[in-house]
Amino acid sequence: MMLFPSCRILISLLTFFLIRQAHSKPTTSSHFEWLQRCLARTQLSFSTNSTGVCSRPCGLIPFTDYLPWTHQPVCVKARSEEDQREHSFCLYTNADFRDGRGFSIITTADVGTYISEQPIMWDRERWRKKTITFKDQPYKMEDMAERGLGLRANQTITYGRVFMESSPTIVVIRSALDFMTREQRHYMFRRAIKQLPVKTGNMILKLAKSMGGDELDDVFKTNGIGQIYGEDIRHLSILPEVARINHDCRPNSAYRFDDTTLKHEVFAIRDIKPGEEITVTYVPPEMPSDMRNSLLRNQWNFDCTCSLCAAQDFTLATSDTRLRTIQEYASDLASVSNDPELFLEKVERILELYELEDIIAPKARYLELAAYACSQLGLEAATKKYAKKAYDMWDVIAGKDSWEKKGMGALLRDPKAHPSWKYGQGEKQNESASEDPTELGNGNASELFSEVLEPTKE
Repeated sequence: MMLFPSCRILISLLTFFLIRQAHSKPTTSSHFEWLQRCLARTQLSFSTNSTGVCSRPCGLIPFTDYLPWTHQPVCVKARSEEDQREHSFCLYTNADFRDGRGFSIITTADVGTYISEQPIMWDRERWRKKTITFKDQPYKMEDMAERGLGLRANQTITYGRVFMESSPTIVVIRSALDFMTREQRHYMFRRAIKQLPVKTGNMILKLAKSMGGDELDDVFKTNGIGQIYGEDIRHLSILPEVARINHDCRPNSAYRFDDTTLKHEVFAIRDIKPGEEITVTYVPPEMPSDMRNSLLRNQWNFDCTCSLCAAQDFTLATSDTRLRTIQEYASDLASVSNDPELFLEKVERILELYELEDIIAPKARYLELAAYACSQLGLEAATKKYAKKAYDMWDVIAGKDSWEKKGMGALLRDPKAHPSWKYGQGEKQNESASEDPTELGNGNASELFSEVLEPTKE
């Protein structure tokens, strides 16, 4: 064992105060207490255990203090069977995060650095808003028989209302699940839980398990929620409160995640009546029933019994026909993107089918596409109609500060001044239009299609 030299402690203090000053937040006594506790954890061990885990980060992280993490990061080196490339994954933990809820993530050094640079990791005052619990929200947890524990509304939850706010407890990068050995995975999972507060660890271990095998593997397979961190890097996250929400192919709720604040919000996508079960969809709602249930069986080990899947054969067959038409039209959009009239026709048909299928959340992107197609055709009234609908829906789906909402706001304010107005129709692009990247439309429908329909955050 050894201690960091005093100069490293000075670097820690300097870094801390620079970040505090950069965000114009006064340093309080609570910040000093937290910093002192972190600095007290600067003892290091250099042994390597049988799992191939280095107690220092295998050269990936500078040999210096590890603020804002409360535990020294540990890493494993794993090898891809396909190309024999070596991959390194590190465990980072802040046991104090969100007033003692804690946060552990197994990821790459780049993502670990990205998270450590976010202001939320240094600002204890913003941690004061604790995760909303079952006791103070418009729902209660109940045993839903074969569906296991679930949430039921005990009052009306109106469209767009955020009724649950949470933060991830344990996160793992998806590629680690592919490359780490079974022993490495189990070691990292158990250490990730051990470094969290006992109460949080117990919450995780009490979650539903459906696949069998190792307990923690089963927890992740059954309850993992897809999230994106950094440069569109896919991770699986455990949020114990959110994990209690059951699946429905036509849900009444959805969620969004911000990797800069680690805030995960669940919101209503339609009015939810008292006594109604709160649901989200685990699978893409555009999938026909056979594909949905195959995915649900393989990933979560259950057959869906929602009202749509339990409907009469004729109703289910009609739904599947519509859904396959949606998939067909959606796959055609790229090939007709240079013909804005045909492009708009197909997008409007998709929106009609979404309405018939009662599919809500994905409509926002197609409303946005319709607005841009109308702008490209020079249809001002239609552009404003679709832009307003997309603007309102993005406000709910992506959030009030989302770039999607800002992009539609720019188009809605003045369609004729927007770069997409009559683009490619013989008129010069408006050079005075903003070049703000949130104001989509710097191109024709083909370019817009690739930008707007890129994969969404899970």
